[in-house]
Amino acid sequence: MIICALRSEVKVQQISLFCYMTLDRSYLIGACFPIMAFFCASQTLLSLVPLIMATDHTPDYMRLMQKMTDVIAHDVRNPLNNILLSTAQFKLDSLPDKEDTAFYVDIIERNCDRIHALLAEITAVIHMQGLTPGTFDLTEMIRELLEEQSERLELKQITCMPSLNEVIVSRFDREKLKSALGKLLDNALEAMNGGGILKVAASEQDDEICLLVGDSGEGIPPEVLPHIFAPFFTTRERNRGLGLAWVKNIIEAHQGRVAVETGTDGSRFMLFLPKPVI
Repeated sequence: MIICALRSEVKVQQISLFCYMTLDRSYLIGACFPIMAFFCASQTLLSLVPLIMATDHTPDYMRLMQKMTDVIAHDVRNPLNNILLSTAQFKLDSLPDKEDTAFYVDIIERNCDRIHALLAEITAVIHMQGLTPGTFDLTEMIRELLEEQSERLELKQITCMPSLNEVIVSRFDREKLKSALGKLLDNALEAMNGGGILKVAASEQDDEICLLVGDSGEGIPPEVLPHIFAPFFTTRERNRGLGLAWVKNIIEAHQGRVAVETGTDGSRFMLFLPKPVI
């Protein structure tokens, strides 16, 4: 069971089953959960180093290793601490009753899920994504995304100026494309801390569909621009530096491309996607 859990990168269902089946072996549980989770997290992250270093826009090796260390130290250590505190309850002379056991197992499940989600996010920016294309109205999807962000826009005092008059029937992976646009919106909102103008547009140009997300921030410094799509690269604290790498991966999986224009009046990210045959 331990080997199975290791190979499955801390899959919640297997770890939960392991916990329920071996509650009487409390010391074994207390030792195994943190070790399994940390082993899977660290091994998966370190195995990505050669892949990341092979990309075109990778910054220096030491910067990469420092950022990966920060991710392990913060985003993996915190849930591991929660797991350790919960498993410690099974090492007491008196084991928890059924209700308390369910409570601690739930904590273990949720924190293992956090680690698993982190690993999934990291591997998603490295490996080409599989797609599940479907036919949908692209402009409707963008309006849906903007509606979901409406409270956040109001809170940050940002005015949204959409240009979505056209109905664009497309055939892409809706959820992944929406996620990519969502990360561009996150990036734009973070660039405008004191309010500003958000521009979102969708248009058809010859044999391409162009999606634009623009902000009125300070722009991207020239020395930073070549590195913005590299995994783990970020100039902001409490940011993993995976968002733009994810966007690039998703768009390239759709056989598209990403372009960026930046200046003192802000930045504009443009996604160019081939027109699908409907």
